[in-house]
Amino acid sequence: MMQTPVIVTFANQKGGVGKTTLCVTFANYLLTKGVNVVVVDCDFQHSILKCRRSDIRKYGEQAMPYDVVEREATDRQEMIELIEKLHNDPSIEVAVIDSPGSLKAGGLVPLFVNSDIIVIPFHYDLVTV
Repeated sequence: MMQTPVIVTFANQKGGVGKTTLCVTFANYLLTKGVNVVVVDCDFQHSILKCRRSDIRKYGEQAMPYDVVEREATDRQEMIELIEKLHNDPSIEVAVIDSPGSLKAGGLVPLFVNSDIIVIPFHYDLVTV
């Protein structure tokens, strides 16, 4: 049995493959199943956080179905502290993490090592190896 929370990370070294879209879609799916979920936006663009801020301005804080937190994947210590914080919060059942489209961020090793599931979306095109 997996320890709570289950950490699901969406990762790929390439941008534009659907990590962010799948991350939010999966979080929304879990919500419909009654799962307590948190989304961690570690992507360099922080698209999820920007959309959340826009939603809060439009609908208010009370209408938000789950928390979205921002973390910098470039900081190894920040990623270690994030994992510890997630594991010490009994209210979280699943943490869904959007990682950057790069393998150069210093915090990715502790993030990947501590992920229970890593989803790697990809698509084929003429330049994909």
